[in-house]
Amino acid sequence: MFGCWETLFVIKQAMEICGYSGPQDRQALIEATESLTEFPESRNHPQGNKIFNGKIHQCFGIQHISRVEDSRLNVVHTTSIEDGLYEPEADYTQMDL
Repeated sequence: MFGCWETLFVIKQAMEICGYSGPQDRQALIEATESLTEFPESRNHPQGNKIFNGKIHQCFGIQHISRVEDSRLNVVHTTSIEDGLYEPEADYTQMDL
């Protein structure tokens, strides 16, 4: 799991977008993060392509379904990103900071 690794690169990307220079830029940092929409597979995002929904601060990616067969762990299905998407019940982008 590279969640912590990938999160650091999301924060870095948002800081670069908003020109973050200190605590006074906190609101701009949050808004820049919420404006992100996708993260392509890369060194920064080794777990594969992801879609980000800023309304709920949630990232969606593929999932591997595996089964142990003959003492080996085999991938039997890989979901699409769309398989895990759901309609947000909140919109954090509209909340006061």
